[in-house]
Amino acid sequence: MPNVPADIERHRDRIAHVQVADAPGRGEPGTGTLPIREWVADLRAGGYAGQVALEYASDAVDPFAWLPRHERSGG
Repeated sequence: MPNVPADIERHRDRIAHVQVADAPGRGEPGTGTLPIREWVADLRAGGYAGQVALEYASDAVDPFAWLPRHERSGG
């Protein structure tokens, strides 16, 4: 089983691309059990300034409703 916090710490200087989906079920962040916001905050605190791509499945009318507009790059 991956240890994401340890992997972030160990490889933070090599992380160049981030894609997220929650688990189980590859849902939007906040619908599962993963602390995605915490992991992204840790990356940012360590200097990651890249985009965070969303790679989840959603049947919602607005699949980005969970993400405040000011946090969207297109927005």
